[in-house]
Amino acid sequence: MWARLTLALEANERGLARYLLRFFDDANAGPARLYYDVHVRPRTVRSLSRFPDTDGGRRALRHGLLRYADDEPESAAALWREAEAEYAFSSADKRYIHDWLTAASADAGRVPSEGPDGFSAAAVEAIADALLRHEHWGAAAGWIAALPESLRATPEWRYWLGRALDGAAGAPPPPRSAASRTRSSGSTAPSTTPSRPSTRSTSCGAIPTRRTAR
Repeated sequence: MWARLTLALEANERGLARYLLRFFDDANAGPARLYYDVHVRPRTVRSLSRFPDTDGGRRALRHGLLRYADDEPESAAALWREAEAEYAFSSADKRYIHDWLTAASADAGRVPSEGPDGFSAAAVEAIADALLRHEHWGAAAGWIAALPESLRATPEWRYWLGRALDGAAGAPPPPRSAASRTRSSGSTAPSTTPSRPSTRSTSCGAIPTRRTAR
């Protein structure tokens, strides 16, 4: 039943999610309701005492932290530092939450204080995209360089790595018709400047549910 509720919330099917709540047993009804509540009201996560240290409670808390980080990344990170010390999250959950809180902070324009080592490929792609959007060229180049070779070799990411390297060196942006211009990375820019690869449909892996529509 947890899987069905998760799928409903990932699709932002709130009516279906409410319907599914009635099928949880007594032990899971409270955490399942919290899971729904943090989806529709992410600030609910600020009341950590409401979340039991059970599988369902941690599931709801994880979802809530990532939803809350969409609007308040620094506050969500502070909550996570507190929760990490108090809750028995698995190593995989800790890594996942850290990855996507860092991505949320980058979305808000902040350069990560650490490098890309240890981050999932999907998180590296999301963070690189955010750094490009905010024109943090030097940092963006480092995160793009850490992408898996299969992604880094695509025309889009080759172009944006060259653009980031040029930007870090203080070069002006290329004209949009720079079809024959060779980038500093050795790649040739497309005839029109490509949009950044969308991390919402990344080939690196599943996007966290915090990115679903509100």
